[in-house]
Amino acid sequence: MLRNIGLTILGLSTAVLALSQVLSDELEPAPKRVVVVPIEGEINGITARALKQRMERAQSEGVDVVVIRLDTKGGLLMPALDISETIKSAEDIHTVAYVDKEAYSAGALIALACNEIIIRDLGRIGDCAPIIMQGELKGTEREKAESPVRAEFRDSAVRNGYNELLAESMVSMDISVYKIEHFQTGEIRYVNKREVRLLSDYDPRVEELGKVLPTEGKKPQTKQWKYLKTVVDSSDLLTMTESEAEEYGFAKAIVKNEQEAQAYLGVSSWETWQWDWGELAVAFLNSMAMTGILTAVGLLALYVALNTPGFGVPEVVALVCFATVFGSKHMAGIAEWWTMALFVVGVMLLLVEVLVLPGFGVAGVAGIICVVVGMLGMVMPKDPGKFPFPRTPVAWDMFWGYLAWLIGGFFAFIVGVILLAKYLPRIPKLGRLVLAAAPAASAADAARAPDLAPGVDVGQIGVALGPLHPAGQVRIGEASVDVVTEGELIDAGSEVEVVRREGNRIVVRSRA
Repeated sequence: MLRNIGLTILGLSTAVLALSQVLSDELEPAPKRVVVVPIEGEINGITARALKQRMERAQSEGVDVVVIRLDTKGGLLMPALDISETIKSAEDIHTVAYVDKEAYSAGALIALACNEIIIRDLGRIGDCAPIIMQGELKGTEREKAESPVRAEFRDSAVRNGYNELLAESMVSMDISVYKIEHFQTGEIRYVNKREVRLLSDYDPRVEELGKVLPTEGKKPQTKQWKYLKTVVDSSDLLTMTESEAEEYGFAKAIVKNEQEAQAYLGVSSWETWQWDWGELAVAFLNSMAMTGILTAVGLLALYVALNTPGFGVPEVVALVCFATVFGSKHMAGIAEWWTMALFVVGVMLLLVEVLVLPGFGVAGVAGIICVVVGMLGMVMPKDPGKFPFPRTPVAWDMFWGYLAWLIGGFFAFIVGVILLAKYLPRIPKLGRLVLAAAPAASAADAARAPDLAPGVDVGQIGVALGPLHPAGQVRIGEASVDVVTEGELIDAGSEVEVVRREGNRIVVRSRA
C-alpha cells in the first residue's frame, strides 16, 4: 500500500516538473535581435539614404533594436533632419544611439532622435550650431538657420525625456543654463536667467559658485534654491563629456567597450550592417574634390575627341567621367534628371557650334549656359517641389564649395589643353591620338597632278568662306579654293595668307 502511494507521488512529481518545464519554455521571451548601423565621417545625402534603407530592412526582418553607432563631427543639415525623421517614424523598433567616439553637430541631432543614448568612455556629444565656411552667421541669417534645428531638438527632448533647455543650448548661443537645487526637496532644475528671475529675487551674482538664491517672498533671507553650477555660458554651445551627458540626463549608460554596451542591452552579441562597396564608392565620387577632378578629366577628353577622327578612347573617357559625376549624384539623391538632360543638351549645342555652324554664336553661348547650369544644379541640395537653388546659409556654403572645385577643374582643363597641344604629338604612341599634318606630296606627284588652283601662290591674301577646322574653303581673288591650316582654328570671314603650297595642297594661316 505504502509502496503504491509512493509510486503515485513520484509519478505526480515527475509530471508536475515536466509540465513546469514546458510552461517555462513557452513563457521565456525570445532573444532580442540587435543590429548596429554605423554612421562615420561626414553626414550627407548618401548617409541619409543608406540609413533609411537599413531601417526599412530592419522593420521588414522584425529587428527589435537598432543601434546607431556614431563617430562623426557632423555634416549637412537637410540629410541630418531626414535621418532624424526616419528614426522617429520607425515603428516597433527601439533605437539606441551609441556614441562611440564623438557625435558633434548633425551627429548630436541624430543621437537625440533615438529612444535612448549610451556613450563610450571618453566620448563627446553636442555643439550643433549651423556654420558656414564663408563666414560667421549673424542676426536674421543665424535665426533662420537655427530655428528648424532648435525645433527638431525640442521635439526629440519631449519624445525621449531630455531637458528642452539643455537640448536647445546645443544649438543656440546666448543661452545661459544654470543647475540649481531645492534645499528641502533636493529637486534639481536647469534654468536660464529669465527662469531664475521667476523663481526668486534675481541675484546677478548667481554665476558665483555656491551662491544661494532667495525665494520670491518678502523675506529674501528665507532661501530655498541653491546654485550648483553654470552648465553652459551664453558665449558657448553645450558640448558634453561622457560623465556630463549622464549627469544631465542624456546618456543612460557609460560603457567602456562593445561588450559592456551589449550587456546593457541584454544581449551577448549583435549584427553589424556595414556600408557596402557601392555606397562607399558613391560617397567617394560625390566628394567636392572628385567632382572637380572628374570634370577636368572629362573636359580634357572631350577636347582631344574633337581633335581626333572617329570614335575611340577620348570619347569613352569623357563619357565615363561625366556619367560618373551625374550618376553618383543621382544615386545619392542629389541630382535630378533635368540637370543631366540640360548638361547633355549643352554639350550637343557646343558640338554643333564647333563642327557644323560657322563662327561662334547663339548655339555656342546657349551650350555653355546649359552646361554650367546643369553642373551647378546637380550639386544643389534637393528641395522637393522647388527649383534647386540655395535658400539657406548652409546650402550657400555647399554651393560655393562645389563652385570652387568646378572652377578649379576648369582651370586645370585649360592648363591641360595647353600642355596637350604642345607635347602630345611628340609623345610616342600617344601622338597617334591627334591628327598629324598630311605628308607633303613629292615633286613627281605634284608635276603629274592637274593644277586645281591656278594662279594661287605663296603670299596671296584671301578670305575664309567658312570656318577652317582646320580644313575649309577660301576665296582668293575670284576663285574659291580648298585650303588647310597648320592646326589653328580660323573663323569664317577672317583674312588668311597662303604660307605654303605643295601641289594642290594649299596651307594658310590667319593674318590676325
